[in-house]
Amino acid sequence: MKNNYINYVEFMAKDLEKTKAFYENCFNWSFTDYGPDYTAFSDSGVEGGFRTTEDDITNGVLIVLYHKDLKIIKKKVFESNGIIS
Repeated sequence: MKNNYINYVEFMAKDLEKTKAFYENCFNWSFTDYGPDYTAFSDSGVEGGFRTTEDDITNGVLIVLYHKDLKIIKKKVFESNGIIS
């Protein structure tokens, strides 16, 4: 795995079953369920998942970046006025 590359993407979804059916049928993605509120996808070019939300807004996304040395990248983020949440 390379530093600073996207490692994982997480989207929100109102209905996991409908979301999975859409991506399975249209794009042949595979899914692994982790409880009733989360499913991970593969065969998409990047690993990721969908989390159930009750909010009306379902277009939020969480991007996970990889770096082999978290102390170094954390220092760089803070020096660049970034926020880690």
